[in-house]
Amino acid sequence: MATAALLLTFAAVVGQVESASVASARAGFAEVDITPPVGIDLGGRGCSGEASSELLDTLSAQATVLADGRGSKLAIVSLDLIGLAGSYGERLRADIAARLGVPPANVLVNCSHTHSGPMMNRETLAACGEPTELERRYLADLAAKVVDICGAAERGLQPVRVAVHEGTSDVGINRRNRGPNGEMAMLPHAAGPYERRVWILQMQTPEGRPAGVWFSYPCHPVIVYGYARRGISGEFPSFARREIRAALGSGVHVQFLQGCAGDIRPRVTADLDKGRFRKTTAADRDRAGRDLAAAVLAGLKQPGRTLTLDIAARTTRVELKRGKPPAESFYANVAKGDDYRARAARYWLEEYSRGGPTNTTTNWAIGVVRLSSDQWMCWMGGEPVVEWTPLVRAWFDGRPVVTFGYTQEVPGYLPVDTLLDEGGYEVTSSNYFRTGNPAPFAPGLNDAVRRGVGAMLRDIEGLTTSRP
Repeated sequence: MATAALLLTFAAVVGQVESASVASARAGFAEVDITPPVGIDLGGRGCSGEASSELLDTLSAQATVLADGRGSKLAIVSLDLIGLAGSYGERLRADIAARLGVPPANVLVNCSHTHSGPMMNRETLAACGEPTELERRYLADLAAKVVDICGAAERGLQPVRVAVHEGTSDVGINRRNRGPNGEMAMLPHAAGPYERRVWILQMQTPEGRPAGVWFSYPCHPVIVYGYARRGISGEFPSFARREIRAALGSGVHVQFLQGCAGDIRPRVTADLDKGRFRKTTAADRDRAGRDLAAAVLAGLKQPGRTLTLDIAARTTRVELKRGKPPAESFYANVAKGDDYRARAARYWLEEYSRGGPTNTTTNWAIGVVRLSSDQWMCWMGGEPVVEWTPLVRAWFDGRPVVTFGYTQEVPGYLPVDTLLDEGGYEVTSSNYFRTGNPAPFAPGLNDAVRRGVGAMLRDIEGLTTSRP
């Protein structure tokens, strides 16, 4: 009888310790409108100088600050933007880190990659010119707003219970397929790889009320500019966010994180009978957003994994080799035109005349975050193709991991080795009118990224084992 009572007492104490450990997590949330003024140049169109002419829906910046029981903090920022140029993103993260008193590696800035937001990346595009006065004011205001909401999120830290859920979705479809001429083109590929998993992180009050939700899924937001070329919009991820918030309550923070979507487009826009992507409509945007929201809400109804936060983060840059750049004759032919490609071609002809490009490698930003021992994040800069996701999962050797692209900076596409011989936009032509080096990547991408991820993973786990 005494033994049974002792066991019950011991079990109760263990339960209380576990409950306290889980409840020691804290989270704070903040959000701000970052809609640019109508008239600003739009991103996602190269350097064509297309100015916006209408506002379809507002853009937002959202921030969550998480803190574990030891006081380690992680800031996750989501922006309804095409992506950040490297120098701008670096300054922004440094300012956020200084405001929160955390290492820069503990700040992640993820962009939804909406193609209906403002121009953000002139420095990555050849002969794109300086930002307009409207852009300069917007970029300065944006940085101030984002740093402020991170500070507000930290001030609002409250106890939460954190759990990971999983949904399934067919919103995306692979966009790389062989055309009639046998070359790789931007065509729907029903049998091609895409991601079905929707990763969901739910934060609840100790009483069990929803406080915040992150959801991540990889798919290009390229619906709106097909029917409203010069409209400003947060695209289908923003629509999904509003649907989820409407279902969970207006006070719940809902934040989207873009995955490895480099070669994924919305399935709703694919005409599989004709083997092409058709002209889009507003109904397509709504349907994609509604379907993604439904997948998140269904996933939240499934049992989740409760996390005991133990935050650690590392970031590095891996050196990726470039192959052979386009011939001068290619640029000489393009330079005869009068559009932005012609200006970029003349830029590269001048560089070639001086012996360039001189840099034969590109340093690519990647990072690893441990939320808990059983939930990791792996992020990549640029536009990584969806084929990175299974590779990363294998490298984590059974540790649950979610992958993000479009994080910290977006200098271009990141293919995997198996795509290099296939060619196509993501592998070859997307590089031709950028700064740095217009050559496609050379083989060795997988090993370079794997080594970088492995080093960060070992460093974080070594930090854990060295604690007293």
